[in-house]
Amino acid sequence: MREQGHTICSMPSPEHEAPLELIRNRAEFGVELLTGLAQVTVPEHDSVTVDDSDLTDAVPKQLLADAVLVLRDSAGDPVAGLIVENQRRPDNDKRFSWPHYAAALRSRLRHAVYLLVLCPDERTARWAATPVETGHGSFIPIVLGPSRIPPITNTAAARADPDLAMLSAMTHPGNWDVLRALPAVFDPDIVNHRMYAAITQTVFPAHVLAQLEVVLTTQSHAWVAETDWGRELIDKLKAEAQTEGLREGLRAGLEQGLEQGLEQGLERGLERGLEQGLEQGLEQGLERGLERGLEQGLEQGLERQVANQAKTLLTMLATKNIAVDDASRDRINACTDTDQLSTWTVRAVTASSIEEILR
Repeated sequence: MREQGHTICSMPSPEHEAPLELIRNRAEFGVELLTGLAQVTVPEHDSVTVDDSDLTDAVPKQLLADAVLVLRDSAGDPVAGLIVENQRRPDNDKRFSWPHYAAALRSRLRHAVYLLVLCPDERTARWAATPVETGHGSFIPIVLGPSRIPPITNTAAARADPDLAMLSAMTHPGNWDVLRALPAVFDPDIVNHRMYAAITQTVFPAHVLAQLEVVLTTQSHAWVAETDWGRELIDKLKAEAQTEGLREGLRAGLEQGLEQGLEQGLERGLERGLEQGLEQGLEQGLERGLERGLEQGLEQGLERQVANQAKTLLTMLATKNIAVDDASRDRINACTDTDQLSTWTVRAVTASSIEEILR
């Protein structure tokens, strides 16, 4: 709730608004939290609608609810009301105003009203759940905190209930398994997938978004190119690849330059030696020895580079849980074309099977 008297109410933060946006977008989700997680029985109803959040009555103060839902029967008549509050920290003023909010909506609907409070941490949840003594009995809010909002840790559960998966990630942002499952709700076949991606990019801190980007670079998600966040991630990966390519090019250039410099230095040394009267046999022996050493060094360096590329590709496939049969593994290990190995490695970033990589 937000109270407005003679002062201007500050704009709610994105963290405050994000869970409420899920409920306003699909009102039935609020009732599902009340009945499923809080295990509260509500009257039978056919629909749930978002109602006016203004609960002002004769008291000279405007009372604005975070979200107000009305459960309606088949004729569209109210059968119960639900107020949802997203309370991010203790606020003792709410202990006086919450009973008032419930009474105001009850007076409007002439039916039972439930007040559900969402809390991001257990300390605030314990505070919110403390009974409010009104003088005519206790008013007890219904509270959902981290201990009652389950961590959604697999993609099937996330796809089955995207709204709960989003609320779970907001409540458990430090749970790596929750973050690994969350991108499933961004897939294009999920209703409101763009909204979920936009909320994620807006409300999660930078370190959580960084963890999500790690997930997205090791999994294949079709939604990536369809959202602003996805396009930003693609541009970031391209820039990182270009930077890494530049580093590799500089390293290769330095190595080649050193080799050529060594060759030129040796040639000049041999020429000066000839000029000084060194024996032709010694010069030829040195030249042949240098040539053979350089050839052997180049061959060993190429073999080591090929082996490292193959090992890197197989490690990436194992990290992404992509099955590699013996024939494919032998083909990768036997490949001596560094350009081909690089092509396969790039494909492995987005591929989901070995056939896609080695096609």
